[in-house]
Amino acid sequence: MDPNPEGVLNVGLVGCGRIAQSHLEVLPRLKEAQVTAVCDVDSDLAACTAEEQGCRNYCNLQDMLERETLDAVFVCAPPAHHAEIAITCLERGLHVLCEKPLALNSDESVRMYRAAKRANRVLSLASKFRHMPTMIKAKAQIKAGLIGQPILYFNRFAGRVDMAGRWNSVPSVSGGGVLIDNGTHSVDVARYLLGPVTRVAAHAPCSLQGLDVEDTVVLSFECGQTAGSIQLTWSLDNLYDPFVRIEGTEGVLQVGWKESSYRLYRSQEWIPFGEPYNKLVVLENQDRHFLECVQGKVEPLIDVQDGLQSVRVIEAAYEALHTGRWITVDENAL
Repeated sequence: MDPNPEGVLNVGLVGCGRIAQSHLEVLPRLKEAQVTAVCDVDSDLAACTAEEQGCRNYCNLQDMLERETLDAVFVCAPPAHHAEIAITCLERGLHVLCEKPLALNSDESVRMYRAAKRANRVLSLASKFRHMPTMIKAKAQIKAGLIGQPILYFNRFAGRVDMAGRWNSVPSVSGGGVLIDNGTHSVDVARYLLGPVTRVAAHAPCSLQGLDVEDTVVLSFECGQTAGSIQLTWSLDNLYDPFVRIEGTEGVLQVGWKESSYRLYRSQEWIPFGEPYNKLVVLENQDRHFLECVQGKVEPLIDVQDGLQSVRVIEAAYEALHTGRWITVDENAL
């Protein structure tokens, strides 16, 4: 491995699964960082990943932290391990980008952020849709009053995926099913576009895949004057391009995988804006932003309260799912 150029951050990845491989597609493009080491309990996977990246590999986190001089760590392990890994790295003085969900519950999240505060290090939730250029434009248009006061909000993340045998469907590892998995993105997108979520309700039909967790769920929420509905499923096809739609007092705005547009009620014309979703583009934007935060060049786009609240909303949603009641979301600060 070539010596690290001056000013370039040494980065380690913990977990070498699907999302880590996506990060490893974009990190070599970034001048801000060099991947120094990877770690996974599957030693063969760690070794194979390290060979591809030209870096060192470990199957034990403590070994990696003791032997490597790192500046930042990307936590890409399953959610049950997020808190332990992140806190260990923060206490070693490392900055942390943690994949979603931040943690299994708000208690773990608070411990993580307190560790970050004590260490004076950046702890950020990986929330790729905040770094989607079209989503950023949509937020600016809503804030500018383009469609007036948002009244109805709709979000759908759907896709038919066989989840049998994957850790995402093992509750002790994942914390739940599609609600905590894709729902974490949904909640953060809603909070980004609209503001704090104040109340939630949830309903899940019987598991279409016979899993121990919910594979299809509808999450309803309130946000100021806006009523929202989020549909999440691993078991139905995605037949619609727009995945976010907001109806306001003056018009409608929608964000799609391929096309995004808005229409004002006084007009018959849909006005296109933005560009198609590209996973690698948004991940590159996200990872670069995190590294620039570490270098002190920019302020975090997703702050401490955002990360914690995403966990609290999902936590409240599970309570709603189990009780059949509307649940108020705790907005208390850390």
